[in-house]
Amino acid sequence: MQLFAEGFSRPVEVAAVFTTLFLQYKALHYIAKCCIAFFAESFARARLNSGVKQLKGSLSGWDEELLTKVNTFYAGKFEALIRMIRLVAVDSEENYETIGVVEEITRAVAENMEINVTILKSCIDDTCKTFLNSKYSTHQTEELVKALDADKWQEVNVKREHESMVEYLHDVDMKELPQSEVNDTLDHIVSNGNSFFLVNSALTVLKIIYGYVRMAQNFPNIAYECAVKLLEIIGMYNIKSSNLVLGAGAVQLNKMKNITAKHLAMSAQAVDFFYGEIEYIKGKLELYLGEKQKLLLESDFANLKKDLLKHRNDIYKKLSSILLSCGSDLLDTMRESEYRDDTGKVSEFISSLTTMLQQMYAVLVRILPRPHIELIYQDTFNELSSKLRSLKAEIKVAGTKGFEQLARDLHELEAGVDSLGIKETSKGIRTQIGEMVEEFGSKYR
Repeated sequence: MQLFAEGFSRPVEVAAVFTTLFLQYKALHYIAKCCIAFFAESFARARLNSGVKQLKGSLSGWDEELLTKVNTFYAGKFEALIRMIRLVAVDSEENYETIGVVEEITRAVAENMEINVTILKSCIDDTCKTFLNSKYSTHQTEELVKALDADKWQEVNVKREHESMVEYLHDVDMKELPQSEVNDTLDHIVSNGNSFFLVNSALTVLKIIYGYVRMAQNFPNIAYECAVKLLEIIGMYNIKSSNLVLGAGAVQLNKMKNITAKHLAMSAQAVDFFYGEIEYIKGKLELYLGEKQKLLLESDFANLKKDLLKHRNDIYKKLSSILLSCGSDLLDTMRESEYRDDTGKVSEFISSLTTMLQQMYAVLVRILPRPHIELIYQDTFNELSSKLRSLKAEIKVAGTKGFEQLARDLHELEAGVDSLGIKETSKGIRTQIGEMVEEFGSKYR
């Protein structure tokens, strides 16, 4: 009991004592249970790297006579060590790092006993694979589904921990998360020089990605399985988020009242973030993969990038179609109107059109990069420009007063487009407006 009490302050030294007892006596089952219960509790609390080093130091200092007795007793049999590994896998639930500590312990024991570790290695690999497939992956999938179900597709604060995870994925030499004394939160995360505003489910996926890469790092022999599971998670997020937001599934399931332009933009940000992270994730995993495994995964990574890019572009097309639908309906009013008198003010449908263009821009510019916004507006302006061209022959203008009203409306539309600050993108529609003013002016001035 005293050893257990001391274990919480000195877990590594006490664990070494228990391991010694465990190897020295024949009461394997009982002592194994005591050891494992202690390992799962105390090692989860200890800093793993320093703990393993200290424990290795303790093992290397064992009494030679004791080591001789242990070696003679087991004579190449690994029942005790194998039992310990399997029990830890059962007791540790999702704490795979505990298994990593036990792997270090058992390898240290094997080295001191000067015995072949092939059987031991096979047992560790099998245990890790079982743990990955039956416990860890199931838990991560459940976490993702839970996060998606609860997500309202609004930006959330980013913790320093999330920022550190991105740094870890981008640096192939980094083995641990960089520690920061600052615990404040940010409203965005920076990756490759770009700022991303992320929803809660995206941060959950980032954490899951980090977990799989760490597992591959800790257990290189199951790195391929970790990579496969990681790809499945990102692919699952891509499909389910598309169904919920772009496909309006969240509305159909009564999770949200409607899907707005902001919801779409936030979903696009998440997808674009993971699209940019793929190459970094791939590079990190490849440190632990064989050449054949890299080749097997090459097409999977490439296909996932294509799927993410398509999803993002589909969202942009949806945003563009919202703009175009509203804009076309309002411009149709111009066809139905008859310009007879100069009212001295801009027509209501033109005011509505410029307001809609500006309000959408105000929403998107807070979330999306400017080049992406220009892509969205490019399609819209091209279609609206074609719409104006087709309307020229149908607009009814009666005399100079009617032309002055039309010119006022067209100049207001040009000013509204110009106010967005995307000169190159809006060049076509501004040119078309100018041509219309000139053409009608030559007739009615």
